[in-house]
Amino acid sequence: MSYLLNNWSFDPFLVLAVLVAAWHEAGLRQLARRSRPQRSRQRRLRSACFYAGLAVLLLAIESPIDYWADDYFFVHMIQHLLLMFAAPSLIVAGAPWQPLLAALPARLDRAATRSVLAGGWSRPLRAASGFLLRPWVSVALFSAVMVAWHVPALFDWGEKNQAVHIWLMHGSMLTAGLLFWLQYIPSPPFRRRMPLASRAVALFGTNVVMILLAMSLSIFSRNSVYPVYSHLPGVTLPAFADQQIGASILWVCGDFWALPTMILIIRQIASGEGGLSATLDNRLRRRSARWPQPRPAAGLTPDGRLATMRSSRQAPQQAPQRDTDAAQAAPAKDARGAGSSPNRRAWIVATACACAVILIAGLVTVVVAGRRHDAAATLTGQRPPGIPASVSLPAINLMGLSPVPGKAAPGFRLTDQNGRTLALSSLRGKVVVLNFMDPHCTDICPLVSQEFVDAQHDLGAAAGQVVFAAVNVNQYFNRVSDMAAFSNEHQLSSIPSWHFFTGPVSSLQAAWRDYGVAVQAPNPNADIVHTSVMYFIGPDGRERYIAIPMTDHTTSGTAYLPPGQITAWGQGIAQIAGSLVP
Repeated sequence: MSYLLNNWSFDPFLVLAVLVAAWHEAGLRQLARRSRPQRSRQRRLRSACFYAGLAVLLLAIESPIDYWADDYFFVHMIQHLLLMFAAPSLIVAGAPWQPLLAALPARLDRAATRSVLAGGWSRPLRAASGFLLRPWVSVALFSAVMVAWHVPALFDWGEKNQAVHIWLMHGSMLTAGLLFWLQYIPSPPFRRRMPLASRAVALFGTNVVMILLAMSLSIFSRNSVYPVYSHLPGVTLPAFADQQIGASILWVCGDFWALPTMILIIRQIASGEGGLSATLDNRLRRRSARWPQPRPAAGLTPDGRLATMRSSRQAPQQAPQRDTDAAQAAPAKDARGAGSSPNRRAWIVATACACAVILIAGLVTVVVAGRRHDAAATLTGQRPPGIPASVSLPAINLMGLSPVPGKAAPGFRLTDQNGRTLALSSLRGKVVVLNFMDPHCTDICPLVSQEFVDAQHDLGAAAGQVVFAAVNVNQYFNRVSDMAAFSNEHQLSSIPSWHFFTGPVSSLQAAWRDYGVAVQAPNPNADIVHTSVMYFIGPDGRERYIAIPMTDHTTSGTAYLPPGQITAWGQGIAQIAGSLVP
């Protein structure tokens, strides 16, 4: 439940959304005073969709979805789908435009409308809005925004720059979604200008773009394409598996939103005059009419006049015949309409089956692609790039080892278990294996301690060039004596280069924040829940690798590792640290 209840953000956008909702309510009341009761009820029903759209928008950017999107790509994909599908479609269905304008004072309302519609200053604005509201421009913009923000360079730019992420990425997604769904959902006073057949083609094309994007992130990729998710501390889900889950969400959830719209469009086409075949014939006839038709040859009659002229004079006499033909065709058309109901039902069932096939194909393809990649990696001994050959593949897989970009390790100045105050920079020239531990922990921390002791022995002659260190994560037990007691209890004091750092709570919290370690410590008697991550820092003071100390075995609620895995962990730590020794 902590994942759902914690990490909510209450920034000014929440206040803005409340003000917009209040302004909309004021507009509804103004319109109700001069409208019929039935019309007011319709607006009230639409307003529920608008408020639901605002709620979904707040869910996407204020809830833990936005917080966890920084750590998990699949959560980020859920956020993007909310911003481009759920929120804009509900807002468009709510048709908030007239109530928001009606909330203005009467004189200001008329003046603002006149200024926007006829003012010289608004001419560029009118031109831009007219261009963006063109049906095919809106459709193309929707696909372009979806694809562009999933290009790795742009995606990473948005992740590293909050202004770009919030205003440019999220803003463009919401805007593109509003323009797109205005072509499909009635939203007075906007009128849908795209014919039904064109809507079906546009929706199908948009769905194909999403499927291809999902395939490029799963089937056509062999590793994670987003560097920002490749080295996050404390994240145990492999980056490529995270990417595959996000691709499947894009594929399946995008279909869940787009394909019902396709069914409604096809149903409208089927219920129209003549059904689907007539619509297709009309489209083909309209296309052929664009080409110039050859005029009939003009022949001379015995009296020397042109045949075409005679035909034109005789045309009025043929009108009654055409009326008779139309009258005879009317019953036939009614008969076709009466007989089109089974045909319409058949098309609806066929469309539903096609939607189901696409959804199942998307799920199966992504799952099979993920398993095929895992199997290929196992059979061929695939290694993550950037890890030296001296580190064995079993150790890499066991430790969840991944390289990091090589940025300078964040500095700190704390006191170790012997009462010596040291700065991390004072350890330059040696390899540092840094972990975060709780001196009152009885779970994972004692296991990591045993792994450190084993690694010290496995390093052999290189042990003098490696420093083993940990930072305290228990703010309630931050005395030097607590660090010394834990070190002695778990034989860490036998490591000559061991340092268990502690200090003031503010200094500890700064270190946690700099290294991406989340700590939950509700009270002194509760278990400390913290991110378990191990950093390998090179002699130059730069981060080189991270590992994730985790346990998959529990007995009576206590985590443990089989002795063989503890030994393997120690050997892996020694291999990695030894590879960094100059």
